[in-house]
Amino acid sequence: MASLKYDPRSGRARVFFRYNGRQFNRTVKVASERAGLALCETIDQTLTDLERGRLSLPPDVDLPAFLLSGGRLVKTLVKAEPPPMAKTLSDLVELYRAEPPPHLERSTQRTQEIHFKRLKSIFPGKSLKEFTRATAQEYISRRSKQKFREKPIQPETIAKELKTLRQAWAWVAHRYPDIPPPPFALRELSFPKAREKLPFKTWSQIEREIARGGLTKEEISELWECLWLSREEVKRFLEHVKQAGGPPFLYPMICFAAYTGARRSELCRSHISDWHFDDNTVKIRQKKRDKEKQFTFRDVPIHPKLAEVMKQWFTEHPGGRYAFCQDDRSEISWDAATFHFKEALKGSKWEVMRGWHVLRHSFASNLAAAGKDQRKIDRWMGHSTDVRLRYQHLRPEDQQEDIAVL
Repeated sequence: MASLKYDPRSGRARVFFRYNGRQFNRTVKVASERAGLALCETIDQTLTDLERGRLSLPPDVDLPAFLLSGGRLVKTLVKAEPPPMAKTLSDLVELYRAEPPPHLERSTQRTQEIHFKRLKSIFPGKSLKEFTRATAQEYISRRSKQKFREKPIQPETIAKELKTLRQAWAWVAHRYPDIPPPPFALRELSFPKAREKLPFKTWSQIEREIARGGLTKEEISELWECLWLSREEVKRFLEHVKQAGGPPFLYPMICFAAYTGARRSELCRSHISDWHFDDNTVKIRQKKRDKEKQFTFRDVPIHPKLAEVMKQWFTEHPGGRYAFCQDDRSEISWDAATFHFKEALKGSKWEVMRGWHVLRHSFASNLAAAGKDQRKIDRWMGHSTDVRLRYQHLRPEDQQEDIAVL
């Protein structure tokens, strides 16, 4: 069944369909999204006619053009050019970029581009014939010696880069039989041991550790990555943001993060329709729980203060579907959200906060410190056990009494 990805700004639509087990796509200029959907119906009908024998596929036909025309382009068909051969890693990446998997999320495409850049920097002009499992292991070794923002590259980051390469390679090899399948699997490779992340720490704990001295710049930076704010600190921080100004969406967006523990990406994709003040719940669109689905929902209760802020914001909202948007109603990008967050903190004591995730840490840590039900925290956060371990030490169980039974 044909599907569509429409870009209203350019007036172009990318149409996706399958035939004989192969994936095809074609970008066309259309008057509207409705016109694009009509093209999808034309393709579906032509495919049905081919399957039932009412149409026959001429030799040397450009299949997408044939289907888009409803099977009427027989006289003007041009023999399709043979696909380019992928001789190097760069060639492989270009073939993948030309026809990527359908419905690939923009955030995924952006991450893949970063991974491709790293891969090509290590192996510029690398021949595919020379790429083996040993080559992938060499990549791990060389990347492990590099640093980013004065920090060593984590093993999980290197694994994600090689996973992107393998997925892209397998996708291109499926479409072009002359290209061999990827010569390595991640389970066959050896990665350095990952460092366990430090537990979350309060502002005063971090300052005391720094005051003792003896820490490198990298170690100090790692400590601030573990920061969580107490309830009183969160209150003062929100007051600072409110006074700092910035775009109208910023203060309600930061309140949303502080009172729900939502991730930056979840803030950006929130819709107005996700907010239900009648029963005081907000649906958060998450992507990490099920990679087979575009997104899933989790329900989080709306704090009275958050309800007050959001109701006021919605009276000033520019309109459109997104809960937080620019003046032209367009979605807030991740980069824009980070930029405005840092601008609001610049020159203040809060500048040590590394990003939006500090508010997520604080949400979970404050609930844990107050002895709230762990199952509720997990459900509201939508997170896994390995994250829980970083703040579980804050729970107020009396461990001395427990150990005293010995």
